[in-house]
Amino acid sequence: MKNIIFEEIEDDNILVFKGKLKFISIYDDNFYDRSDADIMNTSMRNYLSNRLSNLEYRWQTGSILSSSTFKTRFLFPRPQILGASPLDIVRSTKREDSDYFVFTPTQAAGFLLQNLRGQELINGLERLINLHPVNLKKLKDHIKFDYDIDQVFTPIYNRLTDFQSDVVNSEKIKNKSHLGRVM
Repeated sequence: MKNIIFEEIEDDNILVFKGKLKFISIYDDNFYDRSDADIMNTSMRNYLSNRLSNLEYRWQTGSILSSSTFKTRFLFPRPQILGASPLDIVRSTKREDSDYFVFTPTQAAGFLLQNLRGQELINGLERLINLHPVNLKKLKDHIKFDYDIDQVFTPIYNRLTDFQSDVVNSEKIKNKSHLGRVM
């Protein structure tokens, strides 16, 4: 089986994080309300599925896209309860070495916060936010219950909100429609 060439599927709506993290973020929207449910909606799922269809990817289950040609599978972790923390999303999901998680931007930010520190974390979060704005207020609400991550996130929160404000007002993202309006 072959390795997938991520450059063939990556675009403004799909952002790939390779290396030790192995996940994809799918663009959601530019603006969030603190109470928004953080779920992978049908439009987001279909967008990735359509991008992968020319590589012979099909739904193996309701939460796994796989191909007979490529060893990489794409796993869509599901929250166990609606409104669950983005930090809990992968706790019950098993993955192989070649598998990639598929996240909303807010779930992706939570995963970065769980797995990176220092400048590597800031670079990862800014790379994500630069293309896929994150529901930072909702993330902050969930993180306050995890002391270790809160100690990392709180000092950079204002920096990230300022950065995101600049991004969502930039020409490249300001008029971008969420995927539900695109499809």
